[in-house]
Amino acid sequence: MKLSRFAVAIVMMTMTLVVVMGSTTKTTEPPCSKIGIIHIHGLFEGWREHAKLRQILGERYGVYTHLIGSYSYVASLTPIWHQVKDIRKEVEAIASKYDMIIGIGFSQGGIIWRGIVETWDDHNIHTLVTLASPLMGLHHLPDLLFEKVPLLKAISSPMLHAYAYTPIGQLTGFLNYFNDRNHHELYLKRSSFLPDVNCERGSADTRKRYKTNFLKLRKMLVVGGPGEDVVDPWESTIFGYYSPGNYNQEVDMTELEVYRKDLFGLKTLNERGGLQRCVFPKIDHIDFRDNIEMLKKCVFPTLDKLIGKN
Repeated sequence: MKLSRFAVAIVMMTMTLVVVMGSTTKTTEPPCSKIGIIHIHGLFEGWREHAKLRQILGERYGVYTHLIGSYSYVASLTPIWHQVKDIRKEVEAIASKYDMIIGIGFSQGGIIWRGIVETWDDHNIHTLVTLASPLMGLHHLPDLLFEKVPLLKAISSPMLHAYAYTPIGQLTGFLNYFNDRNHHELYLKRSSFLPDVNCERGSADTRKRYKTNFLKLRKMLVVGGPGEDVVDPWESTIFGYYSPGNYNQEVDMTELEVYRKDLFGLKTLNERGGLQRCVFPKIDHIDFRDNIEMLKKCVFPTLDKLIGKN
């Protein structure tokens, strides 16, 4: 009988210990366990170019970064709305496994993220980070694009709009966010992407929907710098651009009509403290992929607060 009572006591103590240990494990679960990171690559590249960033983030936060590989390399020339539609399906499938998502977009990837966020009514994107993304478009095309697309070589720069804003020109993805300030009306009528996500046109219901979805973001971090050698003007990476009709004068986002009229919610996001702009000098476009000093200054402070270091 004494042995039986002793055995019962041992069992009860073991069960208690298991419960306590289980409780401890549950309450000390890393805060990042319900947070996922999804990254979208830029133009003429794929997921492999961002494996280093995935490694850096994994070591610092213990969180796996999902690298989207669709529309890589030459396929990245596909019209942007087509890319948004297909990539959004991948993003939704990944995001369904997490409570909230941190979206990261490099270069054109940031533009695609804007389309995904604004068209996804019940998204769980908490924070969007864009690195060297032409958020307000491109006014001049870099030499790289003329080299990659031979047809453009036959078109002089001052006449680029005459080709870009045609049905044929709009079949090339990066021309969907070509924003020629000297031909603004043509841009509004014929550009097939950027005026839509900027809510510069479209039905009242569509514009309201896009703005509502954009404002579901809790935070947006945009990163760029004057060393930029692809996005022109470089201020486009932090929502600035050229003054209308004057491509020699860069203006801050607060002076742009899309901000002043709060067309897609940028002003509201900024005024409620949800927009952060980080300028990092002395590195070129490609270095914004994973330059460690840039990450330390611009990206880690935001992610540290949200995820917590590993």
